[in-house]
Amino acid sequence: MKINIEAQHAVALSHPRGVGHYSIQLIQSLLRRNTFDYSLSFFDINHENGNSERAQTLFGKFNVPLCECTGLDYRMAIRDEKVFDFKSYNEYTKTDADIYHFTNFLTIPTRLDGKMLSTVLDLNWIPYEEGTSPVIRELLKIAIERMNKIKPDTIAISESTKREILEYTDI
Repeated sequence: MKINIEAQHAVALSHPRGVGHYSIQLIQSLLRRNTFDYSLSFFDINHENGNSERAQTLFGKFNVPLCECTGLDYRMAIRDEKVFDFKSYNEYTKTDADIYHFTNFLTIPTRLDGKMLSTVLDLNWIPYEEGTSPVIRELLKIAIERMNKIKPDTIAISESTKREILEYTDI
């Protein structure tokens, strides 16, 4: 079985924290098990951020294919679902897998050939909006709308997150 893991949050920052740190730990743990035929995908338009180099540093020892999308800006992919109207996530990232695991629901695409699985870390920004910047809150709201529309299989990392998903989403 081929599984592609979306690694954007793991490779996007040179000093990851929060979601990025979680993504790194999850991906390394899955790759260590060596149970499936894995690949990793991420965005880095025109190679401007060095995501490929960070991916190689973090995951190179696992000899896993790195599928870098250099033709679409990640920020555009999460803000505008129309980027997937004429081209699927698979086409942008040049991936072919049975299952696509998105380590953060923020990055789920509206067009994908394959089964989608998404991880949700928390939705506590919904009842506590004042703790989240307006820009981040807007991106998260777009992601929730997308998730409600697509209804991917979802992993909640805790019972608390599971309750939040049931309370604040339609999935």
